Amino acid sequence: MKMINSCNNELKQLIDKALRINIAVAFFRYPHENELHIVAQKSSEELQFNAIAAIDGSGFVIAPFNSSCGLPTIVIRPEIVGLEQLKSFLNTCQTPFETPSSSISVADVDKQAYVEMFQNVKSSIGTETSKVVLARSRSKALKTAVSDLYLQLLSSCPDRMVSLFHTPTAGTWLCATPELLLSGDNDNYATMALAGTRRNAGTAAWDSKNVAEHEVVCRHFDERLSEYSNVKSSDHYTIDFGVLQHLRTDYTFRAEGISPQCLAARLHPTPAVCGRPVDSAMRVIDAYEITNRAYYSGVIGMLSKDSCRLYINLRCAYVHDGQLTAFAGGGIMPDSDVEDEWRETEMKMLFD
Repeated sequence: MKMINSCNNELKQLIDKALRINIAVAFFRYPHENELHIVAQKSSEELQFNAIAAIDGSGFVIAPFNSSCGLPTIVIRPEIVGLEQLKSFLNTCQTPFETPSSSISVADVDKQAYVEMFQNVKSSIGTETSKVVLARSRSKALKTAVSDLYLQLLSSCPDRMVSLFHTPTAGTWLCATPELLLSGDNDNYATMALAGTRRNAGTAAWDSKNVAEHEVVCRHFDERLSEYSNVKSSDHYTIDFGVLQHLRTDYTFRAEGISPQCLAARLHPTPAVCGRPVDSAMRVIDAYEITNRAYYSGVIGMLSKDSCRLYINLRCAYVHDGQLTAFAGGGIMPDSDVEDEWRETEMKMLFD
């Protein structure tokens, strides 16, 4: 591990070479911390599982939004930990590993297509589904080195989990997510409800649509955590992330006799990235959403036998074929307005 400091040029060179060599590697820094973590393997071979709950092993987790989408849940084994170990390993590697890299198919969603998706989704909301999260993606030419983009995120997003990860199957992703899914150890855990979005409006009161959207997510956590002990929740409060604000509620609880991966699987996906109820919202997403979310709004972070620190892969971009594809989504409720929702996705797009 290495403190983030003036050695940015050295870090940039290591990132560039790690991506060129095609090893499985993750660089990440947690919110409000200054320590850069690095986990990598000595090969491009991946541990792959069909779901988060099926994970057997420790390391950096990369899980898709929907485990039935055909993409695996990947774990980068911690064979190399920290900058010095990575530097030593890369000094011995001169040629890329032979494992071919996959390319995930993505499709841009313009406004006309988004409006059509929105109308279909909104018409499906009723007695069985109270909220559906609708996502879109947009691509642009990659004109800046991935390592430079990552260094920019480290500098500009101190309040988020900032990561750069790569494997041959998942490809290369950049992320600056504000949303924790699950953290804890020794059976004591924390999570959060993070839903409701607006342009930074200071201390102004929230409108009824965003308050209702946030409460939908809170009800999900209230239900999913009811079987555990010592459940405590904070009041709703506003948190700033650059030009945006979100409503947030924090939860702590104790869960005995269940592994962190199984606990994470019970919480994911939450209504903040899927909808409510989750099963019916997922069916609506499958029916109408054009976007291939892949690992967007999936789960990333560290997992071991008795502990975890897992986040939702939001404010992220997928690097592929000389392109940078950014993703964003918003919760569609009965009183949602298509222009408001379109603007929200525009504000959330990373690297505008």
